[in-house]
Amino acid sequence: MASVTYWSQLQPSPRGQSIAEGLAARIRDPAWLLCRQWQVGEFQGVDGGSPAFARIGSHTAKVGTAKLGTAKVTLPEGEVPAILAATDSALDLAFLQLAQPPAKPLPFVDFAQATTPGVGEQVASVTRLGRGFDYAPCLQTARIGGALRKPREAWILDGTINAFGLPVFDLAGKPVGALTTIVTRGGEGEGSAGSPTIGQMLSGAAGMTDGPLGVFVLPGARVASLVKLARERAQELLKERAAAKP
Repeated sequence: MASVTYWSQLQPSPRGQSIAEGLAARIRDPAWLLCRQWQVGEFQGVDGGSPAFARIGSHTAKVGTAKLGTAKVTLPEGEVPAILAATDSALDLAFLQLAQPPAKPLPFVDFAQATTPGVGEQVASVTRLGRGFDYAPCLQTARIGGALRKPREAWILDGTINAFGLPVFDLAGKPVGALTTIVTRGGEGEGSAGSPTIGQMLSGAAGMTDGPLGVFVLPGARVASLVKLARERAQELLKERAAAKP
């Protein structure tokens, strides 16, 4: 049986220069904590309840230079280098710009001409398998299961499409939007655990009681606006790369 292992990581977000408040580890009822330690026998234990000492050292430095990593896009003529033009972490989307013109003009998806699907309508997405399967194209289909209004407008899918970041079409070939995940913030909606992560969806850790499985189709109009901004940023990056060449 296949399984997927993933980790969740808590990242600190300091808002000040001092870390004293975080290291203080304040508690609301120290008497309760001491009683609890006595109850479980930590005071008589050899290792339990032993005080710990930690020394933390840190330093800061200004960022001098930064360089974005490169990626590769598989085209009919082979793998072509690309640069990361823009990202949207809230929508789990990234936009790549080819570092060099392709051998032939590439077809494109005009999200500005996207259609609005109805609930129950079937949609599809085309992706590719990995290198080991010679990048064979694969068609995935699903149905529109409903409409999401918060935290942002999107279409809920009922079916299996996992081509994250790729366009979704109706059966007539017209674009509907792009497949993405939407993560809710804590406290938005009663009794909702929020949208699960991709790792949770793949491992089956997210049940139907948590609401939709976190896979949504971002409407084409919204994607079109993001593509416009990404294109502008990509042109700036290409000019910077050209100016930096000796």
